[in-house]
Amino acid sequence: KPAPKPAPKAKAPVTGWVVQLGSFSNSNNARALRDKLRKQGFAAFVEEVPGAKGAVFRVRVGPELRRDLAEALQARLQKDVALSGMVLRYP
Repeated sequence: KPAPKPAPKAKAPVTGWVVQLGSFSNSNNARALRDKLRKQGFAAFVEEVPGAKGAVFRVRVGPELRRDLAEALQARLQKDVALSGMVLRYP
C-alpha cells in the first residue's frame, strides 16, 4: 500500500487594515456617510454588527494590506473630509 499523502497545510487567512469612521445605530445615517465618502473617491463600506441593543452599522474605508497604508489613508481622510478615524485590523 502506498503511504497516505500528507494533508495540505491550511493557508492563513488574508488580513488587512481599515479605517473606521463611525458607528451608527441607524443604517440610513451610516449609508449617507458611506455615499458621501464614495463620491469623494474613497472605498467606503458599511458593516452591520449585532450589538446588545440591536444592530450597529460601522462605516469603514479600505481595506489596505499594510498598516502603514491604512495610516496614510487615515491622514488623508482627516485632511480631505475632516474625519478622524481608527485604524483597525480587518476582517
